[in-house]
Amino acid sequence: MKSATIIALGAACLLAPQSGWANETISLSPSSQWIVDFGTDRCMIARQFGSGKDVTTLKISTILPDWGYELTLIGRHARLSNWRGAPRGGEIGIAFSPGGPQAQAIMRTAETDSLPALIASGVFEEVPGSDDERHYLLGEPSRYAAIERIDFDNGMNDPLSLETGEMQRVFALMDECKWKQVASWGLDVDANRNRVSKAVLKTEYVTRVGDEVQETYPSRALLAGMAAQLSLRIIVDESGTATDCRVLSATRAEEFGNEPCAPFLAQPYLFQPAIGADGRPIASWAHLRINYFVP
Repeated sequence: MKSATIIALGAACLLAPQSGWANETISLSPSSQWIVDFGTDRCMIARQFGSGKDVTTLKISTILPDWGYELTLIGRHARLSNWRGAPRGGEIGIAFSPGGPQAQAIMRTAETDSLPALIASGVFEEVPGSDDERHYLLGEPSRYAAIERIDFDNGMNDPLSLETGEMQRVFALMDECKWKQVASWGLDVDANRNRVSKAVLKTEYVTRVGDEVQETYPSRALLAGMAAQLSLRIIVDESGTATDCRVLSATRAEEFGNEPCAPFLAQPYLFQPAIGADGRPIASWAHLRINYFVP
């Protein structure tokens, strides 16, 4: 059952925002407490910064323990520097602490209550000494205490600095929410905290199931030429069989319902099950992204 709570995680310093000329950094202090909205499908925490025309809302949300965090900015400063030429999104730099290492985020544009919005569904940094990338915050609780502000720059129309204050308790709450979600799905929390591999769709089924999912594309959306992106949460038992599936998010096309889940539930043993710390299969979840393309 979804619930909304307002919590105080330290006093908000209600200083007047420092607005500058174009391309100067806009520095905003908190103007609300953190608002927590935890449900069975998403953990979200939000706060407002600034006042008057500068009010900016930051939302931090996640849908799965291994999914990472999505950052959403809402307000007049939530614009990309190239938004006229690339209205669907772009790449920006984000720093999570003064002088901290830079992360990169792919932002997509949106609009909420007639205000511009930017959504970063992946915030990644390069791993030193390799060609790999990792989510900046996922699995790095030691970093949370070092966060004093979040800087959005290198790609923003107005470089923006949000003075968040210490974030360790914020992410501790998000972590608690994520594992309560896992328990609500009927899964063993301890086994999944310590799993050594996740559930994945078997390679030999990727193309066929992908074609079947494509067939679930709503005819109205197809006629309108609307592309779409979906996130699916699939519960997979010890045998590799999907026992439950849910569409967690969708963009552009809203008529999907739960139809994209049907191909995953129609046949057993489509997945390699997750493996627990003792080397045995465990019931767990799989996260799949579905991109619908219009020919």
